[in-house]
Amino acid sequence: MANRDLWEPLLQLALDPARPVRFDWVKGHSGDVMNDRVDLLATTAAATQRGTAGEHFES
Repeated sequence: MANRDLWEPLLQLALDPARPVRFDWVKGHSGDVMNDRVDLLATTAAATQRGTAGEHFES
């Protein structure tokens, strides 16, 4: 399965009852502010091979 090393730890965190987690599907490249931000962070990290800490956004 693709990206298993990424989603398995995320799934463990999401299933922890002490952490309120909600997943929402968002159509890609639709002008959604948060989706556009994540896309920018992901493409920048892929291009530079470095991640960045983004600002915390409330939805």
